[in-house]
Amino acid sequence: MYVTTSRASLASTRHLTFVHKNISMTVPQRYQSTIEVFTVEVKMSPPSYIPDHHTDTWRYVVILAKMLVHALHPGLVKAMSVFLPFLVIQLDMTQSTAGFIIAMEYGVHMFACPISHFLAQRFGCRTVTTIGGFLSAVSLLAGAFSQSAISLGCSFFLTGIFSSPLRQLSSETLHQYYGEYYGQVAAVTQLGTHMGNFLMPCLAMFCLEAYGLRGSLLFLSAVAFHGVPIGASLRPPQCPRRPRPSDDVELDELHPLQPRGSLAGQTRIAANSKDLQPDECTEQNQTTSTTLKAIQDIIHDTLDFIKMERVFIFVMLPCQVLFDTSYCGWTVFLFSYGTAEGLPVNTSVYLVMIGSIGGVTGWLVLIAVLYKHPLVTPHMLALDLGVSSIALLAYPLNSSPTYLAICSFVAGFGFYNSYSTFYGAVSVKVKTENFPKAVACSFMTCGISYLISGMLTGFLYDLVGSYRDVFRIFGISLATASLAISITLCLDSCRRNGS
Repeated sequence: MYVTTSRASLASTRHLTFVHKNISMTVPQRYQSTIEVFTVEVKMSPPSYIPDHHTDTWRYVVILAKMLVHALHPGLVKAMSVFLPFLVIQLDMTQSTAGFIIAMEYGVHMFACPISHFLAQRFGCRTVTTIGGFLSAVSLLAGAFSQSAISLGCSFFLTGIFSSPLRQLSSETLHQYYGEYYGQVAAVTQLGTHMGNFLMPCLAMFCLEAYGLRGSLLFLSAVAFHGVPIGASLRPPQCPRRPRPSDDVELDELHPLQPRGSLAGQTRIAANSKDLQPDECTEQNQTTSTTLKAIQDIIHDTLDFIKMERVFIFVMLPCQVLFDTSYCGWTVFLFSYGTAEGLPVNTSVYLVMIGSIGGVTGWLVLIAVLYKHPLVTPHMLALDLGVSSIALLAYPLNSSPTYLAICSFVAGFGFYNSYSTFYGAVSVKVKTENFPKAVACSFMTCGISYLISGMLTGFLYDLVGSYRDVFRIFGISLATASLAISITLCLDSCRRNGS
């Protein structure tokens, strides 16, 4: 669009206005004394574009990467749970200390997710995940040469810190590709969890028999180095785009040009930039970004998030604490439970593997349900928590290998499905723009729960001398969480029917 005028026409005009559809620009009279003959070109930006992520085939690579992240973590925790009785003897520590050290790796891995979210916004997703994957493997490698509980704890702590970006940013990248269908796709990626939980304890047991404790830790560090290519594959969506409707037009920039019809070119506006800025606008150009203002913005954002996501904050997060505490205690101490009940070491490791088989079975059932009803993850979460509760309460009733294997199968069915459906429920209950914050808060809560659970379970065992009572306590906690979520769903249903 071109508008041409001259000094004479400006002198008789109080305001010069350019109008294109809903875009209006006005030059006040006090600036006209500085304006020479000119032509103005208003460049309209090309139509905006809407990303169509479903045409990007890289999303399948992201699914595979997320699946491998689940295979590594908590697969490493499952493998290290096999080492727990040997760590108690070799490093001369108590059950609570050994449980805390093993659970600490995964707890810190989840707790540091908000930090990973911040670093990714500053340095980029792939850079943070790739470097973090390398440093986590190096930290675990150093743990193989530890001679005390403190050095081993420091090694596991750093391993959890540096591996945290893989957990947080793989979830964010997957959500960028699939949006509201994140719950269904996340359930598919949980196959990696079952593969890791099934294979890693078995491989750890074989390495322990062949190479000892140090050789087994070296093997796990070699597996952890796979986090480097996994992190490099977490590319954000870059896909063909489709244009928005043509009426969405925005003003890009205003370029003063020369008079129209000139063969030599166009003459720029001879205007002083200082004269074109009124005195009352000088205050708006001053910078106001201070540390205090940044802290206030963070507080306001946090309060707004709490107001918008009350169900997530006051219902789902407390239930997650109960679930993660019980899940971590069952994961870390299931092998020790079997040995405490008089099972041989080679038989006790099969309890862990059968639990993973139950998880795979539950995963197949969950995929079939979500294929037909992709938004029922909150209801599935309440059901799976109830199944896990029944299994833990049933453990102390008998100590035969067959009975314990059946309990492990049912517990794995409920636990692993609960873990899959929880984040699907988050994607349903939380607004899309709040999902990264919700996931970061959830992972941090999970990390705190894991840090508490390992130490709490070991402390309870040292206090009462029996894993049976510990499993009973965890069963009651899961029943409470299942009941709370069920009540919330019933209230939501009644509110929708009433409206």
